Amino acid sequence: MVNVFIRGAGIFESMADMDAATVNPSTGMMRDEFLTNSTLGTIDHLHPNRAGYLSMAKTIDIRVLAPPSRGHRDDDD
Repeated sequence: MVNVFIRGAGIFESMADMDAATVNPSTGMMRDEFLTNSTLGTIDHLHPNRAGYLSMAKTIDIRVLAPPSRGHRDDDD
C-alpha cells in the first residue's frame, strides 16, 4: 500500500522503485533468480541475493543526488 502511494501520489521529485526491480509482477513475489545464494541456499524472500541488490541499484538515478550546477540558483532573490 505504501508503494502504491509513493508511485501514484505525484508529490515526489523522483523515486527508486526497488520493489519493481525485484518482484515478479505476475506473482507479486520476489523473482526466482534473486532467491538463491551460492553460500546460503534459499534466502528469506525479503532480502535478495547479490543479483537482486544489483538490480535494485540500477533503479537509482544518481543525477538527482548531484549538487546543482555552478551558477544555478534554486531561489529567486
